[in-house]
Amino acid sequence: MNEIKRIIKKFIPLRVLDYHAKLTYSKSKSKFKDSSVENVFVKIYTSKYWNYGESVSGPGSSIKQTKNIIEGINQVVAKLDISRVLDIPCGDFNWISYIDFSKIRYIGGDIVEELILKNRKKYKTDRIDFYKIDLLEDNLPSSDLLITRDCFVHFSYGHIYQSLLNIKKSDCKYLMSTTFVKHTINYDIVTGDWRPINLEIPPFDFPKPIMIIPEHIEQGFEREYKGKSLAIWKIEDLDLPQKTYV
Repeated sequence: MNEIKRIIKKFIPLRVLDYHAKLTYSKSKSKFKDSSVENVFVKIYTSKYWNYGESVSGPGSSIKQTKNIIEGINQVVAKLDISRVLDIPCGDFNWISYIDFSKIRYIGGDIVEELILKNRKKYKTDRIDFYKIDLLEDNLPSSDLLITRDCFVHFSYGHIYQSLLNIKKSDCKYLMSTTFVKHTINYDIVTGDWRPINLEIPPFDFPKPIMIIPEHIEQGFEREYKGKSLAIWKIEDLDLPQKTYV
């Protein structure tokens, strides 16, 4: 049945699929409603909700899925003269452990403390360290590049807005974040759920990015993940509304 649905989806315009997803999504039915952000992601981790064998952070953190962006980040580091990288959420450090650390200092942050403790024990070096960080309200370590891959896709509009306010207050220069450049409809969710977002269209209206790194899309997910990319903006160029996104 799933295979039949995937075949049918190939012939339906992406905007129609997005509109259908928006209409059928229900906040009231979310298993994460009424939970704090920390409790949501601790629950996801401890229940192995995203577990994918290779990574507890899900299939999007596999080496095969991230091969394009591993190479792309190395190019960004060289082109933009990056020496300090802040990565939130760092998850289990599975895919990003393959980038070139020879010229950078890396801090991985995550709201799940158990992940941070495991990462420190397994990966900490003089150039790599990990801290429990809440992107919404903690003071962010100074960095040239802040990576928030696969973060805002799981956040409500309110929590995206709160995160961006915090990022704007920080001493971080560039933001690298997930955006789905082929999708034309955004909608709100309960934090912990997932939907594709395009940061260049309402309600976000980010400017044209400095650089875009297209992600590798696994067979069978070409529609849902069409246009998935990591894009880079100067944080000072991001204009936020006076009130949260609606």
